[in-house]
Formats: sequence, structure tokens, C-alpha cells
Amino acid sequence: MALPQPSYHGTTRLPQSRETSLSLVSGPQTPELWTMKLGDLIDQQAKQNGDRTAASFPWQDHSFSYRHLADMSKLLAKAILEAGLKHGDCVGIMAGNCYQYIELFLGAARIGCPFVVFNNTYTPKELCAAVSISGLWILKPILDFH
Repeated sequence: MALPQPSYHGTTRLPQSRETSLSLVSGPQTPELWTMKLGDLIDQQAKQNGDRTAASFPWQDHSFSYRHLADMSKLLAKAILEAGLKHGDCVGIMAGNCYQYIELFLGAARIGCPFVVFNNTYTPKELCAAVSISGLWILKPILDFH
């Protein structure tokens, strides 16, 4: 049985027989889902792990600590708010696999802004279409982030 095609203009429901087998509808009750916010998790990890390496990006010759990640995500969250965005506004990034991605992602998460990643190989027409669908408020191309 073929699944229905997705629709951008409305909601497509799966046939009733498939709907009951989705993990979002049924599944194990344990372990329970976390209620901790991502910003709180980063702060907790920074407190526990401090200057230990949180992530390394050898192709950019860059790594950063848990403390740096927590501090930078707070700084970027403030910058997003100062740009006029609020909880629920979309923040986007057009970048390859780079360290700036995780910093901006966590900054947006701290204030409840959905984070949209755009492929850096999009043509201008594809990018315009993707931006219009996303409800994006800010798009940050990664050229010289810091």
C-alpha cells in the first residue's frame, strides 16, 4: 500500500490502519520523555564539564568547550531578541557543516525560536521558495559569523 503524498496546503492523514502503528500514537511509556529545556541542558553540561571539549570541527580547525557553548548560545539568544524576534519566530541558517550552526541552533532554542536549516547549494529560486514556506524572520548565511 502506497503512503499518501505530503501536502503543503493542508494536512494529509494516513489511512486508519497505518495510523495506529505510529510511534507517536502508540508505543512504550518508558523511559519518560525529558521535560528539561535544551538551554537548561547546555547549562547543566557546562557546569559539570566546564572547559572539556563539547565539539570539535577539524575541517575548520576549531573546537569549543561546554562553557563556551553555553556562553555563546546565551549571547546569540540575546542578539536574536535584540533583532526583534520573539518566542515562536523562525530563525534560519544557510551553512554547510560548520561550528556556527550549533551555536546559533542553541541560541535560538534558548528563546523558543524554531530553527530552519537551508541547504547551501540551493539555487536562488529554491532558496526563495524554501524561505517563503518556512515563515522565516532571519536568515544567517555563514560567511564571517564572528
